[in-house]
Amino acid sequence: MPILRASLLILLLLSGLAQAQEQIFHTFNLLDGRSISARIVGANGRDVILERADKLTFTLPVKSFRADDQERIRDWHIGDMVKKGTLVTLTGDSSTDDLKSQHEDGLITYSWWSKYKIKLTNDSPYDLEGLKFRYTYSLTQAKVSQIKTDPPAPLVSSEEKSLDLPSKQSLSLNYATRVSRIELEPGWTWPGGGDQPLADTLSPLEAVVTYKGQEVAKLTITPPAPEFKDKASTAPSDAQQ
Repeated sequence: MPILRASLLILLLLSGLAQAQEQIFHTFNLLDGRSISARIVGANGRDVILERADKLTFTLPVKSFRADDQERIRDWHIGDMVKKGTLVTLTGDSSTDDLKSQHEDGLITYSWWSKYKIKLTNDSPYDLEGLKFRYTYSLTQAKVSQIKTDPPAPLVSSEEKSLDLPSKQSLSLNYATRVSRIELEPGWTWPGGGDQPLADTLSPLEAVVTYKGQEVAKLTITPPAPEFKDKASTAPSDAQQ
C-alpha cells in the first residue's frame, strides 16, 4: 500500500507539472493563416523568438502576427525588461546656485539654492503610458529661536505625477529649495551660551518610477555643500547632511 500511494503521488505531481508546462505555451496566429504552438523566449521589439515544445526555436517579425499576439509579445517583452531593470533609466544630480552672505548684528547668514536635476529615459522600443514618478525630500529650517526650544518639524516636499513617455525619449524634471546657515561673528555667543552655527538640514532626494504597479527605477540624490569665497574655511559642509 505505501508503494501504491507513493506511485499515485508521483503521478499526480507529474500531471500537475505537465499542466503547468502546457500553460506556458500559446498558439500564435500569423497573418498568413499559419499558427504555431510555442512560448516566447526572447524579443527585441522588432523580432520575437518562439520555442516549441520540442525545443525548436523560430525568429519571426512581430508584424507578421495578428494584433492580439503582437500585444501579447509586447507585454511579455515589457515584463522581461522590468525584471531585468532595463525598461527605463533614472539619472540625476544636484548643484548649488545664487550663493549669498549677509552680516548683521553679530550674525552671518549664508543662503543658497540647492537644485536637483532628474532625467527619465524610456529605453524600451515601446511608447509607455501611465508611468508613475514620485519624489520626496525634506528641509528642516534652522532658526535662532530653536536655541531654547526643540528643533522645528521638517518641511516635506513631495509630488507624484503620471507620465507618458515615447520610445527612446527622455524627460527632464527640475526641483529647487532655498537653504541657509547662520553663524556668529568672532567673539559673539548665543543668548543661551555657545557659538555653534545653526544650519538647515536638507535630506537626500528620493525618486521612484513605477509602471503598472511595479517599481522600475529608483534614485537617491545627495545635495552638495556650497563653498563661500568670503569665508576663510570651506563652506558649511554640515548644512546639507
